[in-house]
Parts: sequence; structure tokens; C-alpha cells
Amino acid sequence: MKLRSQPLHFYEVIREGNSGKLYYDVEFSKDVNAERDGEKMVDDLLLETQRLLVHLFPSMMRGVDLNFRTILELDSSTGKKFSRHLILPQVNFRSNEEAGVFVKELCRRCMESQKEFIRVVDTSGESETTFVDQAVYTKNRCFRLLGSSKYGRSTPLVFTERSPYAHRLDEQVFLKSLVCNVSPLEPCLSIDDLPRSKAGSRMATRTLAVNGQHGSRGPSPYPHVDAIIEKLISLPNHKGYVRNWVFYGSNMTIMYNIAGRYRFCENVQRHHRSNNVYLIADLVEGEIRQYCYDPDCRGFRSSPWIIPGDTADDGSIPDELLNTVDVDI
Repeated sequence: MKLRSQPLHFYEVIREGNSGKLYYDVEFSKDVNAERDGEKMVDDLLLETQRLLVHLFPSMMRGVDLNFRTILELDSSTGKKFSRHLILPQVNFRSNEEAGVFVKELCRRCMESQKEFIRVVDTSGESETTFVDQAVYTKNRCFRLLGSSKYGRSTPLVFTERSPYAHRLDEQVFLKSLVCNVSPLEPCLSIDDLPRSKAGSRMATRTLAVNGQHGSRGPSPYPHVDAIIEKLISLPNHKGYVRNWVFYGSNMTIMYNIAGRYRFCENVQRHHRSNNVYLIADLVEGEIRQYCYDPDCRGFRSSPWIIPGDTADDGSIPDELLNTVDVDI
């Protein structure tokens, strides 16, 4: 299979609810992370991935070896940015949303245990984030295909030299690179497979034992937190409203998408002209932080607002949220 001389701009649509291979989109700015070794960071990411998979899914993952003879590593780096896609054909999840829950848990553990490989400085040069893009696991996600570049760019995704497919580009390899090309006979990991001896326990909330997420435009299961959010975004000349909320049972947080005229971002100390902000309430830590959809504010999170009184969560999870995967963002 030969690529055409003109640039290709094709994407695989990862449909909501479809099973698929575990994948990563990793990147960082070289200008503000000049000392970082991207390949070593990828090696460490795979090592931590294997450790957590074996820890959470011992019966299914023991003996699986994640190395560069078995994974697909595609590169579209430039002089200014390290950028790679990693596709793990040996690891299938029941849905893209569940793969995302696993990735977020992996990143959380690495950040909390001070694993330096995962930390990078964001493009602003002022704050830290992970080099793993955790936002690519939403429903109906478009994932760039092998050999394609972003529109208006000329750097296609190609295999790295250490990949076993570095000098191959045929139909079999292309099909292997598709995230959703999973046989119905292949086993898929699911967070339903994790032990859940006591719903709402710290183990359940902190190690993915709640299946998925739930979103709604009505009141959340925590109306006292809703009231705090409403007060925060109700300024006389910049009144906002909650467009929807998303409950993340894996780490007991609620994400509030804000619409209307409230777009205040602590990072720029003003209201954005067009890009909205969102607020995340951490029910375990008892705090609320502001985040932003503006590309220039990627990775930024505000200083916390403390949730007053006894509003912090006790670890319980509303029954109606235990078995839903429905993200409304």
C-alpha cells in the first residue's frame, strides 16, 4: 500500500460504546521542556500501564508484555513539539469511555506518587500538566489515521524507527493500526470486572469500580454543591448558568459546563471573549476549581474554592449512577 503524494487528512471515528484497543495520545512542547526525553517517557508510561493493568485485571493481563515488539508507536513530532500515538493491540476495553477511566486513574496515580516522567510544562510555560492527553476518550472521538496529517499541516503519522512496522505499510498493518478493529471473539477489559465489595467505599471511588459517568441538564445528586456553583457564576454583568453537569464516579467529581456570559478565567484574570469555562467540584477533597476551554489555557486549573460546611462527600454514590455510561458534554 503506497501513500499518495498529496497530504492525507483521514480520521477513524471511535463510536460511542464500541470496544477498542487501549491507546494514548502523548505530546509536549519542546521549547519549554527542552530537557525531557520523549522516548524514555513513553517507555516509562508503558511500564506503569502494564503494572496497573496487572494490578487491576490480574487474571486477564498477567503474562502480557507491553514492549515495542507488540505495540504500535506512531510519530508526528516537529521541531517544536513531541507528538506520538501509542496503540496497544493486546489490550482491549469494552468502550472508549472505560479506556478513558483507566487512563485518568493511571495519570492520577502517577501524579500523586510523584512520577516525574509524566509531568511536563504546558505551552504557556507557567503550569504543569501530564504529557498524556486525557481528553481524547469522549464519545464519537476522531483519531487520526496512519499516514495522515492534520489539515493544513504536512507532518503525517508514521511508525517510529523502533517499531516493528517501521518499514512496512500494507493493508494488514493499516488494519492493525485501527483502534476499533477488534474481533468480537477477543476479550475486552471492563471496569465492571473490578472488585466492588462495598459500593461507595474508598476503593470503589478511587480505583475505577464505578462504571462510567453520567450527565444531565437538571439538578445533580448534590444540590448543595449546585447551589454553590450557581452563586459563583451569578455576577451582575456576567451572569452564567449550568449548561449541563457530568458526574465522574471513578474519582467522585462533578464537572459543570458553564454557559451564558460568565467566562471568568483566573489564568488571564478576565472573562474570555468566546471560549467558555467549566468548574470541577471534588467531593472528596471538598473544593471547586475553574478550568478553561481556551487552547491557550490548556492544563490550567485555578486556586480552589473550599466547599463550606459538611458538603464534602462521605464516599457514597447514588444508586442511579452506578451503572451508567452517558457523557453529555
